[in-house]
Amino acid sequence: TFLIGLALDYDFFLFERVFEFRLEGFGDREAIQLGLSATGGTISAAGLILGLTFLALVLTSELPMMNQQGFVFVFSIIVDTFLVRTLVVPAMLSMSPWLNYWPREMPEPLYEWLEEETGLRSKLRLSSVASIDSD
Repeated sequence: TFLIGLALDYDFFLFERVFEFRLEGFGDREAIQLGLSATGGTISAAGLILGLTFLALVLTSELPMMNQQGFVFVFSIIVDTFLVRTLVVPAMLSMSPWLNYWPREMPEPLYEWLEEETGLRSKLRLSSVASIDSD
């Protein structure tokens, strides 16, 4: 249960930043990219600190059961911090962007530079400029 709670705690950091960037007008993929870059340092530092804390349990405990439990914690925290949070979660968010904010309706994106079919493209769409011109 501890590891599930830790994983969900890191997810809340990432999801909240993705949600904030999406509300600011960025597209789904752009919000995921910006959210990951905004929270990457915090999540990595927290995972590293927690992993080093449990590494002390592995190195200093004389009980074999505590060594094994410490190793499981260290391994799972490092995998969760550096693999799951940086690769799996953004990939899952990118696969189903319409479900990321359900049941809330999100406004049309104002800024998009990543497109699904062509990959990375230098395209910035400002729909707000058109609405300003029409006023």
